[in-house]
Amino acid sequence: MDSMGKFIAGEQKWGLAAATINHSVSALRRMFNLAKKQGKLREVPYFPMVKESAPRQGFFERKQYDDQFAALQDYLRLPFAIG
Repeated sequence: MDSMGKFIAGEQKWGLAAATINHSVSALRRMFNLAKKQGKLREVPYFPMVKESAPRQGFFERKQYDDQFAALQDYLRLPFAIG
């Protein structure tokens, strides 16, 4: 297994989400691209990405939010609004 494969496997072992791992890989790729641009590298290696899950669904529409907010007791409104 190559170095990037080992890195990704290690991150997955720690239980990190695919998106979190991909952000780390993207940052590393950016560093290599900057080094190439500065003439410190000739080539940028391949950086594999982890397949991410589909985006979340089921958000409230404004009317649904207002209805839920109105139905809550006073002490629950602030946490609901922050969430």
